Amino acid sequence: MMTPARRKRDLAKSDAEQRRIDEEKYVGFSVACNNDEANACHSLGEWYAVLRANFSKAAELYRPNCLERGYANSCFNLGLLFGAGKGVQKDRTAALELFERGCELGNGDACDLAGRSLLEAAARAESADSPAEGAAKPDATRGGGIVKTGSAGSAALKAGDAAAMRAHADKLLQRGCVDLENATACKFLGEVLLVGRFGHPMDKPRAAELLETACDRFEMTACRNLMLMHVRGDGVPKDFAKAEEFRQRSVAAVEQESGVRMPEYLQERFRKNHGPEARS
Repeated sequence: MMTPARRKRDLAKSDAEQRRIDEEKYVGFSVACNNDEANACHSLGEWYAVLRANFSKAAELYRPNCLERGYANSCFNLGLLFGAGKGVQKDRTAALELFERGCELGNGDACDLAGRSLLEAAARAESADSPAEGAAKPDATRGGGIVKTGSAGSAALKAGDAAAMRAHADKLLQRGCVDLENATACKFLGEVLLVGRFGHPMDKPRAAELLETACDRFEMTACRNLMLMHVRGDGVPKDFAKAEEFRQRSVAAVEQESGVRMPEYLQERFRKNHGPEARS
């Protein structure tokens, strides 16, 4: 039986070993980054952000890695920092430009966030056209400029052109979904078209296509939405066999994400709560 003192010594030894490993990573990333290796510079930025919570140093590394070396993941991470105001002054327009740059360079998550940001901005711009009495109209003309060439999204944002924002958002989400096989982008655009959000008309057949693409990539909520659509006959033919198929795929998606098989009793609970027999 392990005594408390032994456990404490083992934990201290484990912590010391982890610190040694972390320091070795720092040295390796630093040397490679000094040799202009973009993936090492990105990893060094993550080292500072994750292990030291030094977001300003991380931003210093991500910025040239994105803008000069064209490393997509650094554009995405830097966009997150600008969006949250961590290590840099908060600037949503700069974040949008960086997400667009990351999307262009091949980061599907950047396409997803850029598209979402533009659709939300379009909704804000339209609501600002007739603000409540005494309410200040949002100023979208400030910020940005971090990407010297600018971006189509930030140009539409600064112009307050909601239609242009929506059109460009669709292109970004389509690129993320189709070209870069990003399940989240497929799911989000599918959900937008399913209910007609952000000024889009409902297009349930197209929504079903996008959601099925996301489900194929183990996006659980997309599988569940398709299950419910087939239970109700909502935009697709009512088909309880298909609904059961998508219920099973929802379970498979959960297992794929967790790496653990869902216990039978949870599968049964999921089936009763969300399966075809749960229809009203």
